[in-house]
Amino acid sequence: MTLECYRRISICALQVVGRLQDHRLCNQKIRNVRLSPEELKKRT
Repeated sequence: MTLECYRRISICALQVVGRLQDHRLCNQKIRNVRLSPEELKKRT
């Protein structure tokens, strides 16, 4: 495997990991919005 090929693979892997982290952050934000204090008060 050449250095250039390895470099491309590592860059691609970093991009995939970055997208997964962004996706998790978006999901956490959505959950926080859904479970806002007003919503919790309505439930109890």
